[in-house]
Amino acid sequence: MRFRRKTAPFIKFMTGLKRAIKNDIILKRFDVRNADEKEGQGQVSNVIQNYLVKHFKDYANPQLKAANEFYWEGQRRRGGPAPQIFDSRNYPDFVIHSPYLIAIEYKLSESGSLVKEGIGQCMMHTFGGEYDFSLLVFHDKNKSKSICQASTKKQEKSVVKKFEELNVFSCFI
Repeated sequence: MRFRRKTAPFIKFMTGLKRAIKNDIILKRFDVRNADEKEGQGQVSNVIQNYLVKHFKDYANPQLKAANEFYWEGQRRRGGPAPQIFDSRNYPDFVIHSPYLIAIEYKLSESGSLVKEGIGQCMMHTFGGEYDFSLLVFHDKNKSKSICQASTKKQEKSVVKKFEELNVFSCFI
């Protein structure tokens, strides 16, 4: 299996997207302890949409371009149904169609097990060949942000780096 090459412009785009999500002031103030995943998705969706508007700033209508290139689960899907893998279809929570084809999974939990589940879903998106890249956005519900803190440890960084070689990226908030 060959993976799409990570070019310098792609790395800049993905780094900027992850930074926008991590540093968004509304997301930082969002009370995740009593929120459900759909509420979190709504918040993250706004950040992604705003990032795309800035990215497409040179277009005549950057808002329209961003809206046309961003898909949120539940909207009509481009290209028909997802392929079946292991007798199941895999639908990402969000899709960025352009400038790069990126599947995005969002998880909101206090359990590290959902990190693993989200990584697995992301792997299915890229390994299945439908998407060039995938991004797991994990929203840590722990008051201490223990999962976010763990993501900066040596072993976890090593694992994340290996996933990135397979075009699976992650962002912990």
